[in-house]
Order: sequence, then C-alpha cells, then structure tokens
Amino acid sequence: PDIKASGDDLQKRESQLTRVRPIKAGVRFEFTIHFENLHPAELGALLWVLEPQGEPEAQYRHKLGMGKPLGMGAVHITPALFISDRRQRYSQLLDGDKWATGETKADHSDYQEKFEKYILNAIPDAPEKLAKLDRIAMLLAMLQWREDTKEWQDKTRYMEIERDIGRRETLNEYAHRPVLPDPLAVTGAARSKRRKVRNPVPVADGRQSGRLKSWSDRFGFIIPDGGGKDVFIHVSQLPAGASPSEGLRLRYRTEPGPKGPRAIDVILAEEE
Repeated sequence: PDIKASGDDLQKRESQLTRVRPIKAGVRFEFTIHFENLHPAELGALLWVLEPQGEPEAQYRHKLGMGKPLGMGAVHITPALFISDRRQRYSQLLDGDKWATGETKADHSDYQEKFEKYILNAIPDAPEKLAKLDRIAMLLAMLQWREDTKEWQDKTRYMEIERDIGRRETLNEYAHRPVLPDPLAVTGAARSKRRKVRNPVPVADGRQSGRLKSWSDRFGFIIPDGGGKDVFIHVSQLPAGASPSEGLRLRYRTEPGPKGPRAIDVILAEEE
C-alpha cells in the first residue's frame, strides 16, 4: 500500500508521523542461537518455532519489526542444527588445521518430529499431525506467505469508517462492532473434526432459520423465516468454508446490535 505521507500531512500532522528506513527485499542475515541441556522434544520445539511444519507446499514467514501492519518484516528462516559433544571438544585441541569444536551437523527434522509426537501423545483423540489442530492451523494460516493479490488484500485489509460501497454511499464498518473472524474463517480452511456428544433427548438450541437476502463485501442481511426485521450478519459469523450467496439457508441466534438484531452462532441449515 501507499504509505508515504503527502505534503499537507507533513505540515499538519508531523507529530503523528513516523519516519522509517525499510530494508530492501532479499537482504540476508545470519544469527546464532546457543542452547544447552535441552530434552530432544524441547529442542524440537525450538526448531519448530524457527521453521513451522505445516503443509509441504506452503511457505511460512515470521513477522519482525514495526512495519508489520504495512506488510513489512516478512522473514524466511532456514535453520541449520549443530550438536556439540563437549567430551570430544575438550579431549583434543586441534582437528587437523582447525580448532576441535566437537560439533556435528544434525538433521533437525528428527527433533521436530519428536516434539510433535510428545505434544500429540498428551492430547486425547489427537490428529495425525500437529498442524491439524485448530489452534496450530490458525497460527500457520497467519504465518503462511501468500502472493500480494487484490483478493487477499481485500480479505485482510483494515476496516474503514467510510467504506465506499458504490452508488455514492459509504459504510461505517465499525458501526455494528463486529467480532473479527479467526484465521481459518478468513482463509476458508477446513477445521479438524471434533467428537460430537450424542444426547438421547432432543434439545432445542434456540436457533432461528432464514435465508441470506444480500451480501456486500464483509456483511449482509438474513430474512427470518418467521418474518420480522432483517437480521445483520458479519463475515466473522459465517460458518467456515461457507460461500455467502443470495438464498443461502442459515440457522442462527440473535443478539441486540446498535441498529437492530445481529446474527451469532451461525451454522448452515443442512448441518442440523
């Protein structure tokens, strides 16, 4: 995005501006992390943090620095693991024409697997991979590197007080105080299947039913089956993977909103 202040801003809002000197893309850095007395699973946790293990075809980036909201500071870390044998290190001074360090290069993937196994063994009905846990999947969704497309920018942009919705109209996207969707709702990724508790006695869940009347960018309105005022629905309340199209059948609960009822706990009607 265009982040450079204009001439008027420099004069009128100088106290609100921050001068930055961004680093160019492609600059390479090297750093060393020293560790000792770590259990293999603990070392695996450290390596997993440096190099997240998600989908094989996906790329992940850490976000560093103060320019994160502007898309800056996306860093790809490639770790190399060296194990130091102290007994070997202090048993001799030289190794040929070099100092004897007692260091050997190790396969870090083995330790990452031990970490995942340690965590999954402690979770009942755990999935096969750590990346399949909803919380980890959300983390990976935020760390995943995606090309800068207009569609992705629209999905992850900031809300606006005066959002242009056409026909010379604007919308205050903060008016209904919407709860932001979680990362899996934004990406449309599937969630892990959880165990369903079967209740032999049918219990009414208090949901109403209706169909989606209209949809505009991040919000829409539901026509209740029983009639009455249209119900506001924000994108954060849509079921994961649902495509907001006119006529979509939904089940929902309502709560008072600043300008009328708004939908919460929304599910697809066919899920009932």
